[in-house]
Amino acid sequence: MFNYPYYEDTSKWNTDSWYSLYRYMSRMIMHCNDTKGSKVPNENRIEEMKRINLKKMSNDVKVLFIAIIKTQNMEGTLLSLENLTELNTCTEPLNKPIIDDPTLRIFPWYKEYNIVKGKT
Repeated sequence: MFNYPYYEDTSKWNTDSWYSLYRYMSRMIMHCNDTKGSKVPNENRIEEMKRINLKKMSNDVKVLFIAIIKTQNMEGTLLSLENLTELNTCTEPLNKPIIDDPTLRIFPWYKEYNIVKGKT
């Protein structure tokens, strides 16, 4: 059985591990639309998202997840799923940044949630 990286123990992760998770989740969310730029949901990907169990995720992973969803403007599609509504309560920024890629700081949600190291 596939071990989903967003369920792993992240307590000892370094910035490279977090960046890998960011890339994985970003692509997962991006593919929720049928084609690039499409606003039509990809039903197979939506079904996959419906199986996500937030209780298995650390708070830091949830914050990263909501920031990616908001950055990709997928709130309407994904936060309405019953299993993901809890993400609406993730409003606190992280205590310390987890990703060391300053190019991501151009995206407001990554700054707001204190996900990326460095200055704007």
